[in-house]
Formats: sequence, structure tokens, C-alpha cells
Amino acid sequence: MTVYLTGNDGTRRAGTSVGDADRWQCCTVGVVVTWQQKNRADRRSEWWTRTQRAFERTFTTDYDQAELGWKLLSALVSSTEDDFEIVQAIAEHAALSGPWARGS
Repeated sequence: MTVYLTGNDGTRRAGTSVGDADRWQCCTVGVVVTWQQKNRADRRSEWWTRTQRAFERTFTTDYDQAELGWKLLSALVSSTEDDFEIVQAIAEHAALSGPWARGS
């Protein structure tokens, strides 16, 4: 793109507003931002998959598996703060209404 620049002496000269280097920098920044967003979404998805598997263990009637599930949940929750309230609500519900809470 060509633009005309006016100097202090009133003369006009042609120049470019965005050079090739600037275009490459913009493209590079765009690629990096896109990669970061995808990477974060992938990590979050994998975290939820692990959390679901840990919850499946906590809901079992096998005490050893349930204990392992609670330990896994503890480790997963300490690795992120994003969804702590959701995990805590499910864990409290499981603790209060699970088969071991009913005395089965």
C-alpha cells in the first residue's frame, strides 16, 4: 500500500505504511495466539477427561477405588483453579449421598 508523506518543508514523497516485515510480524503474532488458544482448549479438555475418570472411581462401591478417586481429584483440583467450585460441589454431593454415606 502506498501512502504519501508530507515533510516539514512541505514536500511530498511516497512511502509504504506497512512493510513486508510488519506483515510477517502480524502473521506470526496471529499464529502464536491461535496456537495458544488451541493448546489451552486441548489441555482443558484433557483435564476434564481425567476429572471424569477420577469421579467414576469415587462413585464405585469399592472402598480402595473410591479412595484412589479422591486422591486423583485432589491432585487434579490443585493443578487448576478454573473449575474448583464445580469439582467441589460434585465431591460434596458424592460424599453426602454415596453408598458409604448411606451405610450400605
